[in-house]
Amino acid sequence: GLWAYLAGAFGAEKDPDQQERRRQRRRRSSGKLAALLCFEVRKEAMAENRRQDARVVDGYELGRTLGLGMSGKVKAGTDVTTGAKVALKFVDLQSMNDRKRRQLETEIDCMMRLSHENILELRHVNMDTRYPLVNGGFASPAMLVIEPARGGGLFRFIM
Repeated sequence: GLWAYLAGAFGAEKDPDQQERRRQRRRRSSGKLAALLCFEVRKEAMAENRRQDARVVDGYELGRTLGLGMSGKVKAGTDVTTGAKVALKFVDLQSMNDRKRRQLETEIDCMMRLSHENILELRHVNMDTRYPLVNGGFASPAMLVIEPARGGGLFRFIM
């Protein structure tokens, strides 16, 4: 009765097999706890690394990809000094021939001159951006910083 209860409560079982089984249960549960703690610490460290390693280009933090095209991509961006949301259009100049480059320059020139409520504002252009790649390298596309479209892209309205 009472002796067995007290002996069990304080780990003083008389049966050596029972003592061994109790030790193994403790090891298993402490191992699970250690693994869980280790997982949580790793998960927090990875999240912290992502926050510290946020890719920034010319003062804009890169967000998710909004669209892909033949000559580049458009990513969501945030101005790191003001917090303003923008669209960042990256154009791969190396894949363009001279005619396409001239068309791009004309498009940029027109966008810089236009100011209308129904036309997205071109806020900044860098023709030689240092774009950080996921693998640690860099690319050198042109970057157009554009006012974000309210309500999403044009495709959403067409469909």
